[in-house]
Amino acid sequence: MMESRGFHNIAANRGVSVSTAADSSALLSIENVADEPIDGEGEEVIRLTNRSNVPFQSFTFDVSVGSGLTIAEEFDDGELVPDESTSLYLSCESGSGGGYTAVDVAIEEANGGSIAVTDLSRSYLIERDCPGGSDDPFFDVEITDTNSPIGEGDTLEVDARIRNTGIETDTQEVVLEIGNEQRDGETVELDGGEEGEIELQWTETVAGTYDAIVRTDDEEDSTTVEVESDEAYTIEHVSLSDGGGNDIDVTVEVSTDDSDAILEIISWQGDEQRDRKTVSAEDGTYSIAGRRQADQVQVNLRDGDDSVRHTVWREWNR
Repeated sequence: MMESRGFHNIAANRGVSVSTAADSSALLSIENVADEPIDGEGEEVIRLTNRSNVPFQSFTFDVSVGSGLTIAEEFDDGELVPDESTSLYLSCESGSGGGYTAVDVAIEEANGGSIAVTDLSRSYLIERDCPGGSDDPFFDVEITDTNSPIGEGDTLEVDARIRNTGIETDTQEVVLEIGNEQRDGETVELDGGEEGEIELQWTETVAGTYDAIVRTDDEEDSTTVEVESDEAYTIEHVSLSDGGGNDIDVTVEVSTDDSDAILEIISWQGDEQRDRKTVSAEDGTYSIAGRRQADQVQVNLRDGDDSVRHTVWREWNR
């Protein structure tokens, strides 16, 4: 286990509210009205109310409902007069059992005459007591932010929200994986229905475009991050094509004034290396084995001292 920088509980009361518009809550409110666990169909869960003294004529919503519940009836469109409400109704998902489900609601835009509200969001953990299924702990993960792009050698920071959507308490190792390697990890303990935030880091960054994956024992989330290159060593372009037989053709364009620089091309199946070759750092198309096995190709630009200066990963759909 790698060094922990602290896990932040943000949902001991089972519901989290975040508003990014300072005066939005004075005009419109989003609230959780599910006082009892959801155990059937079409139960009112989230209520939107016009708290202003003018009608709102238009809304743009973004609603996300995690596993265990499904949308039975979404917010009504159209006018919302002062003190009027519209609601989101949820139903049990077949065989989902007990636990908690994450429900995120955001008003991307709402207009009422001269009044406009944007970016008003709420996130809740809704308790469910649905028929069937399992009450076992389940650690849901969502990447919420990164500091990408960063410079080569800087520290990449990846923020994630972890939710235990089960009923029982559990402890899991949450890890950050980049380039088929674990870069950081932290042990997290959560009660049923509890959630918190975690920051994971990668400190020995090499220039390139990567998929950053945050993984629990139950689920993973990923996002693309960019480590910007030293201009003296840049991979401008990488594309993959069928090379025939068991080969993948890798077309590369590079920019470097180091005559001793080399390209290292590697094909991967998961975390297993299928093939590897090195060539002079020149534009060209190079064949590597793995068309029937590999799912990723890695291209490294190395300087004359054999240090990696820029890396690009590409997915290969075999």
